[in-house]
Amino acid sequence: MKDYIFLECPSCGYRKDVKDFRLDCKVCGYPSALFHIGYDRLPQNFPLKEHPHPILRYIPILPLEFEEIVDPTVGDTPLFHSRSLGNFLGLKNLYIKDETRNPSGSFKDRGAVVGVSAAKALGYNFVGVASSGNFASAIARACTLSGLKCLVLLPEDTPEEKMVMIAAYGGKVVKVKGIFDDCRRLSIELSKKKDVISASWDLKPFTLEGWKTTLLEIFEQMNYTLPDTIIVPTGGGGHLLGTWKAAKELLKMKKVQHIPRIIGVQASGSAPYVKAVKENLNYVPKIENPRR
Repeated sequence: MKDYIFLECPSCGYRKDVKDFRLDCKVCGYPSALFHIGYDRLPQNFPLKEHPHPILRYIPILPLEFEEIVDPTVGDTPLFHSRSLGNFLGLKNLYIKDETRNPSGSFKDRGAVVGVSAAKALGYNFVGVASSGNFASAIARACTLSGLKCLVLLPEDTPEEKMVMIAAYGGKVVKVKGIFDDCRRLSIELSKKKDVISASWDLKPFTLEGWKTTLLEIFEQMNYTLPDTIIVPTGGGGHLLGTWKAAKELLKMKKVQHIPRIIGVQASGSAPYVKAVKENLNYVPKIENPRR
């Protein structure tokens, strides 16, 4: 783990050591999982062009050292210039980043590898995760590669094919009566009582750093520029936030001149952030009986 990083409370600005990542803000009580990792110094030489794998080229603004990344092959997904769809939509320069090319089939591999690598570097050997599918697969895979045990808590109505995939990656699957929120509460409780570190809560500041790498790849693939607008499919919002954080750090390093317009898109059957924005709420509302 790097010695020039810190965790910062986004509410009051309080800073703490990364080793205290499980402690809530002692000034305002803000939840530990929502802290952001900051860097006391940012590199002049970025990205590191001598490395074949993108995640290693971005090490200067990731919390880990080279040798701590359990799988440097994640990411490196293609960016396609979609001319046909672009013509249909009236967009001359429409590009699509194909995150299905990641090892377990989604962008979640990026955050999982950084999160699990951090757990191992900090001395943990058991990771728990609450998920309805993709994140659990990514965490289980990363745990297997790193030699850590993995406990996956899934809602009881999770499709069988997702459970099979998680088990194939080495995760121990436990069905929980209820919805995702019930699984996450149990994951946090296990973290506090049994020291099964929660990827769904404790490791969030680290997984967020992994999700930055999508935009960093786009930056390289677009000849060290960024598009005007980026559209990000959004569930919990981690990838959206990681995209914004990466753009902000590129701007701070003076590698770009602007932060793109970043749009999060949610499924109409479960769109709490959209509801919060439309109704000018200062909190994210609970969605009763979300539709898939």
